[in-house]
Amino acid sequence: MANKLSLRDEIKVQNKKLKDMTFSQKKEYIWEYYRIHIIGTLIAIVTVICLIIMFMRNDYEAVFTTVVVDGNMTGFNDNKDKLTVEFTQYLGIDGKSKRVIFSNNYSLIQRAGDEDAYYSTQKIVAMATAKSIDGYLCEYDYVTFYSSDEELFLTDLTELFTANELSKLSDYLVYYTATDGTKFPIAVDLTSTRVKTETDLTMTRPCYGVVSTSTHTDNAVKFIKYAFGL
Repeated sequence: MANKLSLRDEIKVQNKKLKDMTFSQKKEYIWEYYRIHIIGTLIAIVTVICLIIMFMRNDYEAVFTTVVVDGNMTGFNDNKDKLTVEFTQYLGIDGKSKRVIFSNNYSLIQRAGDEDAYYSTQKIVAMATAKSIDGYLCEYDYVTFYSSDEELFLTDLTELFTANELSKLSDYLVYYTATDGTKFPIAVDLTSTRVKTETDLTMTRPCYGVVSTSTHTDNAVKFIKYAFGL
């Protein structure tokens, strides 16, 4: 059995073959002989580039994340909407390493043959369970959608605001009523605030509440103060 060439000798043989070839022949030969290595290298390069891009895009802390249900606004898709820009300034953050997020890819409206409502329901529950959302912005009819006597999806606002602050919000409070008749203020009606009057938000009666599992409760509360100018 003939001895296999060493790596160094193999390289010499391949270089000698290439030396006498035309440019086109060299390209064809290199592709045929090294294509597995080339493909592997390209995959590795693409993977590294993708990882770098992902790191650059996600190299930030979301200090306030709100799900927007059945609502849209100019600029939502690229975080250039009026709410994101103004609330970022209100919080005094740079909008780069620390960011405000309004995610509006959710719908709870039941439509024949459309599963969006089902998947949106599951996603929002999953995110709340994972403690990855802070605020819930929706139409009035869906404020109590996730709440029950056993567990309020949205935090009782009496736990987050002083008596004086609540008195200023009293005309705008939205309640969850338990089966025993007890009422809990869990959201605020934003219809007459800058959130609605100074934007093109596509909601008739927008309401907002602080998600009970929020990890940025302070900023979630500040959004209400921002909206009402408290």
